[in-house]
Amino acid sequence: MQTYKFMFSFFAFILLCGSVIYAQTPYYYYYKGEKQYLNIDRSKLFISVVDTAQLNLALDIKKSKFLGDIPVNRQVRQEYTKRYWQELTLQNSLSASQYQSKVSLIKQNNVNAVVSPYFTNQSGEKIGLSNFFYVKLKTLSDTTVLKQQASIYNATVVSQDKFMPLWFVVSVTSTSNYNAMELSNIFYESGLFRSTEPDFMVENLSACVNDTYFNDQWGLKNSGQSDGMVGIDIKACDAWQISTGTNVVVAVLDEGIELNHPDLATNIYPQSYDTESGTSPSKVFDGHGTACAGIIGAVKNNNVGVAGVAPNCKLMSISNSLYLSTLSKQQFANGINWAWKNGADVISNSWGHSVLAGELINNAIDSAIIRGRNAKGTIVVFSSGNSSDSCVSYPANLSNVIAVGAINRDGKRANFSDYGNTLDIVAPGVSISTTDRQGRKGYNFETIIDTHAAYTDYSNRDYTGKFGGTSAACPHVAGVAALVLSINPDLTGQQVRNIIESTAQKIRQGTGTEYYNYQTTTGRPNGTWNNEMGYGLVNAHAAVRKAVLSLPPFISGPASINCNKTSFSINRNSCLYYEWTASSGIQIVSGQGTDSITVKGTSYNANGWIEVFVVTGGVYANGTAEYYILRKNITVRTPSSYAISRSANICSNSKKMNMNIMSVQPEADLCDCPYWWKTTAGTLTVNTIIPALSPQADMLNEDVETDVIENEIAEYVVESVAPASRIVGGGPTIIVVSNNRTVQTKYYEEAVLDFTGITGSITVSCYLENPRLSGSDASPIASFTFNPSSYIYNTSYSPSNRTIILSQEQLSSSEYLGEPCQLQLHLYNDSGYISTVEFSSGESIVSIPLNSLPAGNYYINVVDCNGNVVESKAIPAF
Repeated sequence: MQTYKFMFSFFAFILLCGSVIYAQTPYYYYYKGEKQYLNIDRSKLFISVVDTAQLNLALDIKKSKFLGDIPVNRQVRQEYTKRYWQELTLQNSLSASQYQSKVSLIKQNNVNAVVSPYFTNQSGEKIGLSNFFYVKLKTLSDTTVLKQQASIYNATVVSQDKFMPLWFVVSVTSTSNYNAMELSNIFYESGLFRSTEPDFMVENLSACVNDTYFNDQWGLKNSGQSDGMVGIDIKACDAWQISTGTNVVVAVLDEGIELNHPDLATNIYPQSYDTESGTSPSKVFDGHGTACAGIIGAVKNNNVGVAGVAPNCKLMSISNSLYLSTLSKQQFANGINWAWKNGADVISNSWGHSVLAGELINNAIDSAIIRGRNAKGTIVVFSSGNSSDSCVSYPANLSNVIAVGAINRDGKRANFSDYGNTLDIVAPGVSISTTDRQGRKGYNFETIIDTHAAYTDYSNRDYTGKFGGTSAACPHVAGVAALVLSINPDLTGQQVRNIIESTAQKIRQGTGTEYYNYQTTTGRPNGTWNNEMGYGLVNAHAAVRKAVLSLPPFISGPASINCNKTSFSINRNSCLYYEWTASSGIQIVSGQGTDSITVKGTSYNANGWIEVFVVTGGVYANGTAEYYILRKNITVRTPSSYAISRSANICSNSKKMNMNIMSVQPEADLCDCPYWWKTTAGTLTVNTIIPALSPQADMLNEDVETDVIENEIAEYVVESVAPASRIVGGGPTIIVVSNNRTVQTKYYEEAVLDFTGITGSITVSCYLENPRLSGSDASPIASFTFNPSSYIYNTSYSPSNRTIILSQEQLSSSEYLGEPCQLQLHLYNDSGYISTVEFSSGESIVSIPLNSLPAGNYYINVVDCNGNVVESKAIPAF
């Protein structure tokens, strides 16, 4: 990969960020041109009314409080009438049909109401849909277009955004046939507007995960809970958009991790060690190690417990009783050595004491930092101590480890936290929610109704909200180190340390008793420093962003693509400017202007490339910045397997068959490249494509080639028709009449075969390229053969048993084209209609006895599944 450096005006660019959602369901909306899927929630509904006194609901529907849909001081257009909404809860479990019936009944009983469904996302979070959606115009002159479209769909333009004038709020009404999300999609798919999006209503905006006690984890996201200061946290939610610690092993040298804890088990490293017995596996002496492990690597988004700083890392349990006893120095040293020698990338140590100071533990730490991670260096993190001393305890006071002090939820140094000239950084350490030993062990051992408020804790005793000390601060930093290494595992230990220290937050910066004066300090090369705060509060998001910039810029993605949509991204995902280009044969589908794009192939068996022009983030004093142009070579390959999809409406008495060439394995889409259809009989009708950027006036010579076998003459008829909606640019319809001779037509993916008047076997084939190779036909990519027979419904009357017999002749006994459908046989006499008999299009013979009917003249009509009379016949008088 070749990298180029460019100087350009930094201020000419804008910041862009994005994310996507998850899996396909029938319910979706658009974000950056891609469908974002949701699941229906049949337990809740949104209802909006003008007059709250007129609400008419069944008793099995639980109501809530009415709220106004527009703030009092918000200016809206005169044509919009203020409405009131509330959430309805359907108390019975409903099937899909019951839910739809319930919605219909509510609308019927409340004629002026707007009723919308609720949804859930992948995490099961509740998402309400209001009566509003947002529309962004292409230009301000498109306001007329917006009003016209709103009028067509019985919607109302509510207001214009005063800060971003291209954005408008639109509301569905009680007479709209679509809810706000459906109409938002219709507006977007019309191509008339730059962007649209529905107005969703969500709860718990402060939480970025669904773990039960996450809102108590102020250290990960501080929203001011329990009188904390908003923003005093490590910015975990933002960091998780970039890294979650995958492929990093964090050893916890402590009292042992409960390996089967429900919030830790998934992330437990398969090897563990007990320092006191010198054997594996590790032991559990008390709850300290399990609590520290939860802060580092508890599983997130599992609907239980807490979330770890690095929720996808692996936790290595190294156990020690943490009591000073005989040979304790050697035990700690052995634990450190065992950890780095068995794959630990980070070692978290929430322990220390001045009497442990000595060369034995020093040498073990030195070995880890110098020889660990294949000589890149294991990151060793220690807690500073809990004696409120102005000297950091041992081993945290060693210059080659990261010493971590503790702060409380308002950003002040915790009154117990040791500090001084060897303190490196601080992290949350007061009232920390984390994993606890299961049951009545560990920290959460008192009953929930205990009168001692200090002991009141979670009812689920597998967790505690009372863990604290620099013991809790240390694992926060160890988790951030894991996030950094997950981004760039080639970083040395010193580089990881530099990233963590240089990106720390200067919280409570200033002078006075409530603030901390960060200053340039000798021996502290990673920014300003303070003896109580170190470099400041660890910032997970800033650290992982800097880790991204430590990587050489590159484009990630496969080396070959096909006609499916394929994603590529650049590791510079720091929300700066990106501009993508692609070679011919490769189309950028979505993502322009972001760090990730989706492309598809538009040719076959070709070599191409994608290229990105990107800001690195560096700004020079003269206002210019450094940019890169990166290129990735890509091969566009041909799908490996094809089939012909065909459909014929046997109910309609038609002899036309729609055919599509479709790839089977592994693709589900096709390149926009030429296909050849060939039939041994019948008439082929094909739609040709005029490329949008180079329209052709004469398509006959450009896009249609023919070859008639045995010098037979083919007749060409060119008709002007409206283009199909999927074809950009449009084009004429080319009809090739073959007179029972072989005809070839160059075309894109679809054809219609008319075999009226044709008997005998017909073979239809499709070729990816010109089938004339060296004077003979190449092998088709797909073909099929069938024997068409009459579609006529033959009816007869048997006088002997007074029975009408109806027979259907299918295409063949083995090749039934079209899905079975229900037909009807209407029976009449001279006095009028008598009865209807339904039967399936898959039945070959239907008998209708007339024994019970009086003598006279009778008539029958056969009605197909589209309501067309396809056969009429009189029955002889009897």
